[in-house]
Amino acid sequence: MKDEYNDIYKTNAKITLVFDVDGHLLDTESDQYLYYRNALLELFEDKPEVKKKIEEKLPYGEKGRLWYIRHLMGKTKDHLQILSEEFAPITPQEVEKIDEKVFDDIFVNISPDIVFPYIEELLAIIQKDKDCKIYFVSGSTEKAIYFELSNSDLIHYVPRPFKKHIYTREKYRKSKQEVIKHIIRENKFDKRFVIVSGDSVGDMEATKDIDGVKVFAIGNLGMLGYSSDEEVKKLRIQELKNAGADKIVHNSLELKEVILEKIKENKKIIFEENKNRVFLSQLMSMLTNSRYR
Repeated sequence: MKDEYNDIYKTNAKITLVFDVDGHLLDTESDQYLYYRNALLELFEDKPEVKKKIEEKLPYGEKGRLWYIRHLMGKTKDHLQILSEEFAPITPQEVEKIDEKVFDDIFVNISPDIVFPYIEELLAIIQKDKDCKIYFVSGSTEKAIYFELSNSDLIHYVPRPFKKHIYTREKYRKSKQEVIKHIIRENKFDKRFVIVSGDSVGDMEATKDIDGVKVFAIGNLGMLGYSSDEEVKKLRIQELKNAGADKIVHNSLELKEVILEKIKENKKIIFEENKNRVFLSQLMSMLTNSRYR
C-alpha cells in the first residue's frame, strides 16, 4: 500500500499522536457491558423488581450501551442520583466495588480478537513514518494495559522502550486528563502538531488548555457508532464536542482517514515553514556577504 501522504511532503517534522486504548483502538466494550450488567444484577440479587428494571434497560448482548452504563456509573455530575432513580439507591462504595469486579472479570476473560478494523493498518503506516511519534494512554493499571496490548498484538506497534510510550493513570497517580497533558509537557512537543484521539469526555477535555494552547482532538464514538440508538449517539456527540473534540468520527475507518489527512495537513505546514526558513537564511547570507564585498 502506497503512503501517499508521506510521499508528498518529506520533512523533518515531529508530529505527535496520543491514542486512548480501551473502546478506541480495542473493542473491549462488549466485554465491559456484559460485566457491568452482571455486576449490577448481582448487587441487586435479592431485589427481583430492581433486577427486572436492569434487564429491561440493559438488554443482554446490546451493542453501544456501555456508554449508558458508564454514564450512570460515575461519568456524570449526579451519577448516584441517576442510578438511584433508574434502579435503586446505591452508595459510592457499591459503585467502586462494581468497578473493581468488572475490571477483574475483564482482565481474566478478555478476548484477543478485539482490535477494531483498520486500526492495525493505521498504526503500521504511522510506525513506518519517521516524522511521527506515537504514545498510548489508558485509565487502566499498568498490568491491564500491557495485557491488553500484548493479547491483541498491538504491542508490536508500540515503540521501544515501551515504558516511554505507554502512559497510565496508575503510574502517574493522576487523572487520565492530567496524564495526557503530562505526555505533551514532559516531551516538549510542538502543540500545533499534536493529535489526541480518544472516545471519552476526559480525553477531549485534556486538549482544551495545555499551557494556554488547544491541541487537536478527535472524538471517536467507538462501539456506540454501531448502535441503533440515534438519540444516545446524538447526546454522546454533543458531549464530545462540548468537551473539546475538533472532529467526530463514527467508526475506525473514519478515524484512520481523519488521522492520515491531519498528518498530511501538518506536514504541509511544516514543509512550508522549513522552506521559508531556508529562504530567510539564504537571504541573510546574501546580505551579509554583500556588505563585505
